[in-house]
Amino acid sequence: MDYRVIVDLDLKTVSQLNKNKQRLIYMLSSSSNEALEAISLCSGCVDTFYNSNLIEVEDDNLIAYVTNSPLGDRKKIYIEQPQSNEKSQVNAVVGSTSHPIKLGQTFLVNSDLTYNIKTNSTENIIIQSDTTDQLTAGIGIIDTNKKGSPFYRGINAQILYKPSPLELAPASKILLAIMPNKSITTNMAVNKLSSNFIVIDLSENLTNPPRVTYSLSEGWGFDDTRVKKHESNDNLRSILITNMKLG
Repeated sequence: MDYRVIVDLDLKTVSQLNKNKQRLIYMLSSSSNEALEAISLCSGCVDTFYNSNLIEVEDDNLIAYVTNSPLGDRKKIYIEQPQSNEKSQVNAVVGSTSHPIKLGQTFLVNSDLTYNIKTNSTENIIIQSDTTDQLTAGIGIIDTNKKGSPFYRGINAQILYKPSPLELAPASKILLAIMPNKSITTNMAVNKLSSNFIVIDLSENLTNPPRVTYSLSEGWGFDDTRVKKHESNDNLRSILITNMKLG
């Protein structure tokens, strides 16, 4: 599904955000069979602001990934990106592997970080490890709008142990926050935010994209029941990740 959100800014706010090198981040919701262990990732950033800013997310094209990156709040998660000329299964330097995947498929990772993909009996993505090593795993989306090669944007991350599989799926909410600096980057795990933020449910009325405003004096503004404002929060997991009902 192609989701869109429009963020309108007044001229003064546009000028100050650009001058102060501030950043708008967005994060996507998901579900997991181990929701209490998962952390959402920053899926993308906006660094150049205009009067009207379009954020577009398409979750039809998904990826599964496994990496040796340590997991924790404000930890950058390395997700192997598709190569422009050749695509190798394994990045031996950082220990990461990723591949496009569909709902109803299993991403089985071997001890050397090669993988197999097979069909499962669920409507979700299953990630399973064949190694006793502790790994970080999750799902993401493929951004085909980026110039050059497609870009893999992470949605969530959690620890993967053998033999316990992870069962994951994307959901339909997006979090938006204006950050005072650029300390949060794309594919960074984030469970705490000191700034106020909004969460938008994109599952309703898809033909009419939500339109919100932001100003330095008033903060976030909206007249849309799909949008909810939140204060700073140290447990984004409870907002963005739901526990998957299995069986």
